Amino acid sequence: MRTRRRVLAFVTVGLGCLLGFFIPPEPAFADEVPAPGKQVGQFFRSKTNKMHSCRYLVFLPSSYKSTGRPTPLLLFLHGSGERGDDLKKVTAHGPPKIVKSRPNFPFVVVSPQVPATLRFNAKALLELLDHLQSTYNVDKTRTAVTGLSMGGAGTWAVANAAPERFSAIVPICGTSTIETKRFLKLPTWVTVGGRDKPRLVESLKKTVADLKAQGAPIRFTLYPRLGHNCWDATYNDPGLYRWILDQSTRKRPDRSR
Repeated sequence: MRTRRRVLAFVTVGLGCLLGFFIPPEPAFADEVPAPGKQVGQFFRSKTNKMHSCRYLVFLPSSYKSTGRPTPLLLFLHGSGERGDDLKKVTAHGPPKIVKSRPNFPFVVVSPQVPATLRFNAKALLELLDHLQSTYNVDKTRTAVTGLSMGGAGTWAVANAAPERFSAIVPICGTSTIETKRFLKLPTWVTVGGRDKPRLVESLKKTVADLKAQGAPIRFTLYPRLGHNCWDATYNDPGLYRWILDQSTRKRPDRSR
């Protein structure tokens, strides 16, 4: 019996690694209660696909109210170095780091974590997004996604799967195969370090050029003196958040003409 259980566990984990799904074990501890001005850990388990479950951090700004005017939502996807089962690792960079000292940060920030060796899966992220939009008082017309490195690739991938779900995306030093026609109405801000891997820099330059040529609403920032870590410079730019807040799915540019 023990041998059979070990085999089943091995097969389950193996399938998860192959397909890139979230399949963390359910935590033995109780979830903390979300409250305005706090960032706490939560656990999401899919009702239809248990392999789409994940741990995530959620931050509610001090201005958040459970009723009334909804708050913009910012989904953050971490890099490969923050994978695992310790949610504290996710606070190393980006918005989940910023909110630790900024209780008035103007977004509900949600930061899912993938287990070690896995990557973000677009279908799983969209199912998590469904859960977030039904659980928290967030603005569905102002829901943005950003990520760095591996999370930058995840940002492209989830937006490629459902561009209509997002008001803006900010992929940082990460790339993924996309259909450019799906991004012609989606405000996008791409950043990369000029001293990053040449193949990555050139790939992002080509993607940006292709989208610009088709009239997509895209911005591109190249930090010539930075390497792979250009995310600190990106996330420390107040103009980034003003730009994200200014985007809405209600204000989509008309590319039909």
